[in-house]
Amino acid sequence: MNNDIILQGISKDALIDEVTSKIMSRIEGIVKKASTPASPLLDKKEAAAYLNISLRKLEDLTKNGKIKYSKIDSNVRFRLSELEAYVMKNEVKIRNL
Repeated sequence: MNNDIILQGISKDALIDEVTSKIMSRIEGIVKKASTPASPLLDKKEAAAYLNISLRKLEDLTKNGKIKYSKIDSNVRFRLSELEAYVMKNEVKIRNL
C-alpha cells in the first residue's frame, strides 16, 4: 500500500507554511482564551462553586460579615480577590511535630 500524497498547484514548502500558519493561529487563539481572566465579579452561584460551599453557607458568611460583596441593582456580586482573601484568612497553618 502506497501512502504517498501527490499535491498539484502548491509546493511542499508553501504547504508546510500554510499548515504551520493555521496551527499557530489556532494555538494563539487557545492561549489567548486561556490567559484571559474570567470576570473579576462572580455571582452567588459562581462564588459558592469557587469556594466549594453551598449557597446557604455563602449567604451565612455574607450576613455575618465574613465575606464582602457588592450589590449592583438587585444583583449580589463577589470580587474574586475578596474570596481569595477569605480563603487565605482561614488557612490552617501546619505545625511541625
